[in-house]
Amino acid sequence: MNTPPPGSSPSIPGMSIAEMHRRHAESLERIAELSQAPSANLDYPGQRRRILRATRDALGQLLPLETIALFLVDEESFDFLLDQCEPEDCRKELQLEIDRQIESGTFGWAVNNAHPVLVTSTRASGPLLFHVLATEQRVIGMFVGILEESAPPLPRESEVLISIAMRQTAQLLDNAAIRESLRQATSEVESIVAERTRTLRAANERLEEAGRAKTEYLVTKIREMRMPLTAITGFTELLLEDPSLEAISPERRQDLRVVLRNSKWLGEIVENITELARIDERRFEPVRQRCSPAEIAQDVVKSMLIKANEKRISLTVSVGDDTPPLIHTDPPKLRQILVNLISNGIKFTEEGHVELQVALGRSDDISVAFRVVDTGVGMTPEELRGIFEPFSQASEGTSEQFGGTGLGLTISKQLAEDLGGSIVAESEVGRGSIFTLHIPINQKVAAVKQPGGTSPNGDQDLAEMEPSQELPALDCRVLLAEYGHDHQRLIASVLEKFGATLTIVNNGAEAIQLAEAARSEGESFDFILLDLQMPIMDGYEATRLLRERGIDSSIIGLATTDGDDDWKKCVDAGCSGYVTKPIDRQEFHEILAAQLEQRRAARES
Repeated sequence: MNTPPPGSSPSIPGMSIAEMHRRHAESLERIAELSQAPSANLDYPGQRRRILRATRDALGQLLPLETIALFLVDEESFDFLLDQCEPEDCRKELQLEIDRQIESGTFGWAVNNAHPVLVTSTRASGPLLFHVLATEQRVIGMFVGILEESAPPLPRESEVLISIAMRQTAQLLDNAAIRESLRQATSEVESIVAERTRTLRAANERLEEAGRAKTEYLVTKIREMRMPLTAITGFTELLLEDPSLEAISPERRQDLRVVLRNSKWLGEIVENITELARIDERRFEPVRQRCSPAEIAQDVVKSMLIKANEKRISLTVSVGDDTPPLIHTDPPKLRQILVNLISNGIKFTEEGHVELQVALGRSDDISVAFRVVDTGVGMTPEELRGIFEPFSQASEGTSEQFGGTGLGLTISKQLAEDLGGSIVAESEVGRGSIFTLHIPINQKVAAVKQPGGTSPNGDQDLAEMEPSQELPALDCRVLLAEYGHDHQRLIASVLEKFGATLTIVNNGAEAIQLAEAARSEGESFDFILLDLQMPIMDGYEATRLLRERGIDSSIIGLATTDGDDDWKKCVDAGCSGYVTKPIDRQEFHEILAAQLEQRRAARES
C-alpha cells in the first residue's frame, strides 16, 4: 500500500473535518512536547526509549499504531540496527520483516525519501510505515511502525505533521547521542586524570618516603659526626686554656687554634645541613613570643665578636630611635638568621667593618628592618641573582677561598619567610654587600614599652667587649649520665672549670639509682645532665622516671641533634633545659646559672 499522490487531501472515512482538525491540533501539541522527552537522569538507552514513546504519543492522534521501533545507524558498519521496539516481544518478527524490506529495496528507497512511506507488510496484517530520521547533517536512523489492519489512508496534512514529528525525533536522538559522546569523552578524560593522579600520588609518596629516609639518614650521620666533633672542639679549647701548656712554641699553639677554628667551621656545616634537611621536610613551626629586637641584635653581635676579632675587622650594632621596643616573633629563629647573615658578612670581609643596623621598616612601618652592611668583596649582578639558591657560591673559587657550603643564606631566606618576613640583597663588586631582613612587628605588641622604661642605645660599638671573660663560679652538685668516655672527660673538665662538684654514671638507670640515693641522704643534686641517646636507658625515659619518682633537680638533656621535635620531646619528658653537642661553654654556663638562680629563688620563697 502506497501513500496518496502529493497534493491530494483525502478525508478519513467516518471522521468530520472538525474532528480531523481537532486531532491535528492535539498532534501539534504533542509534537511540541517532544522536546521535553529526554531526561539527563536517564542513561543513553533510557533516553532513546523515552524519545520513542514520546514519538508514539505524538503520532497517536494521527495513526493507529500497533508496533513501533527505532533502527539506528551503526557508526562503524553503517548498518541500520534495531535499537528499540514496543512491544518488546515483537522484536524478532519485526527484524524478519525489515530484512525482507531491505532485500526488496523498499527500505533503502524509504531512506532517501523525506516523507512517510506506507507499504504492504509481508508478515503483519496491517501496513508498514517508514520515515527516515535525519538532521541537516546526517541520517540518524529509521522510524518503523506497524498500523492496524483497518488504518485509513493518510491525509496530506497528517503526512506533514508526521514529518515534523520525525524531524523533531531525529534532532532529539542526535542531541542524546552527542550528550552520550560527551559523557564518554568526559569519563575517559576523568579516568585518564584519575589514573595519572594515582600515578603522581604514588610517585609523590615515593619521593616523600625517599625524602624522609634521606632526612633520617642525614640526622643519623649528623649525630655520629657531632660525637667526635664535640670531643675535638672541647679538648682543643681545654688545651689552649691549660696553663701547663704555655711553654709550647707559638707555632704549636697556632696549630691548636687552626684545629679549633676548623672544627667549629665543620660544626657550622653540620648545623646548616641539619637545618636544610628540616626545612626541606617542613618540620619547622614558629614559636612566637614577645621579644626585643634591640636586645637580640646586641646579643647576636656580642656572640660574633670572636669571629670578627680573629679577622681583625670591626663588628658593630646600631639601633635606630624608631625601632619598636617589642616585636612578636620566634627569637631563636631570628637569632639564627642574624647569625647567618653576620657570619656571611665576616667571611667575605677581609678589611673594614660589618655593621648590624636595626630600624623601623621604611616601606611599610609594620616591620623591623635588620640591615647587615659589610665592606667585603661584593658580588656581580649575575652572582647576586642566585645567592639564595642551595649550595650557591658567588663563584667557583669562593668555596676554596672563603669556605662554607652555600647553605646559610638559603636557610636564612626560608626561615625569614616562615616568620612572615623576607630578605633582600644588594651588592657591588669591591664595595661590599647589604642584606636587609624584614620581620613583621605585630601591632598588638608594637606599642608596649620596654621593661624598666629604657630604650637600647642608638649606637653601640661592641668591638671592645671581652668575648672570653672569666665565667663566674657555680657552686652546685651535678650528676652526669654520659655513656661516651671521651665526652665524660670533656664535660667533666668543663664543669670542674665552672666550679661544680661532679658525679659521673654511664646510663639513665644508674642516674635514677644515684639520684634517689642522694635525695634519701638529704644531698639532692642541683643538676642531672642526661645524654638523650644513651644505651640501656636513654635520657628521655630516665627523665620521665625521675619526675615520676619526685626528683625535682634541674634536668638538662644533652643532645646530638638540634631540632624543634627534640626540644618538644625533652619538655614532654620533664627536662628543664636542653644543650646541643658540640657544647658552647658560654651558653652552657648561662643555662646552668639561670637554672641555679631559679632553684635558689624558689627555695627562698
